[in-house]
Order: sequence, then structure tokens, then C-alpha cells
Amino acid sequence: MKRGQRPSAEQVVLMLRQIEVQTAQGKSIAVACKEADVSEQSYYRWRKEYGGLKFDQAWKMKDLERENARLRRLVADLSLEKQVLADVASGSAPGSPWENGYCESFNGKLPDECRRQEIFYSPKEAQIVIGLWQNTHNRVRPHSSLGYRPPAPVSVPDLAFRIPMGATMQ
Repeated sequence: MKRGQRPSAEQVVLMLRQIEVQTAQGKSIAVACKEADVSEQSYYRWRKEYGGLKFDQAWKMKDLERENARLRRLVADLSLEKQVLADVASGSAPGSPWENGYCESFNGKLPDECRRQEIFYSPKEAQIVIGLWQNTHNRVRPHSSLGYRPPAPVSVPDLAFRIPMGATMQ
């Protein structure tokens, strides 16, 4: 066996059988391993892992090991997803689109409905106009995803911040 090549399970079982036959004929393990072109360390490691197995058993064992590794990865992925869902269900910080749809809706509509219709001559004016638009968006404007209700309706009508919908649609 060339250095760096990994033999298949069947090849390992075959080599182990050849070495066992040679040792039964009176050769030492070192000589038998040298004739099989295998190091003694590999021989002992393989004997520990594959000792007493037949070809089909070795193949089935390797197949089961691969399946076990695949299932372990699946369990790890599912555990991670479960933990993420538990973290989200316990309460999440606003801001991410998948955690707070209202914030994402606001961020998507601000450029379309406010900034394209307004010309700001100073940062203070922009702050005031966007604040009024934000208040209208969150407290007055109906949202289709909420059954045409505002996300945070005002319990007492706050007419100072209400802008007629027709005024923003110009």
C-alpha cells in the first residue's frame, strides 16, 4: 500500500487475513507486515477496529459509521435551529427583518413615500418631517398585514400629529 492512500474496509480485512495466515505459518508480525507493505502500527490499529470481521461485515460497519456521522450532523443542525427558535420566542431585539416586520415595513416605505416627496433644506427640517411621517405611519396609517389597522394605534386621538393621508400622497 502506498504511503498516503487509505485502503477500503475490504482491503483492510484482506490484508489482516494475509498477515494472520503468515503469522500462523511461523513468521513474525513485523515480517508479515513488511511483506504486506503495511506498518505494524497500522496493522494493530486495523486489528483493533476490524479484527474478526468478514468482507461484508466490514462494508456494513463502514456504511453504518457514515450514516451515524450524517445523523449526528443532522442532530447538531436541528439543535441549533431549536435554540434559535427558542431565543426568538423568548423575545427578540427589534431591528432585524425576520424579528420585527413593522421595522422592515417602515424602512421599506420611508424612501418610497416620504423622501421622494419631500425636499429637505436643513437637517432639522428633515428630522421634523420624517418624525411626523413616522408617527403617521405607525399610529394612523392602516397596514394590510394587520387587517387594515395601524401597528400602534393611539388610544386618545392625537390630532397634532395626524396628517391627512391625502396630503402625503401628492
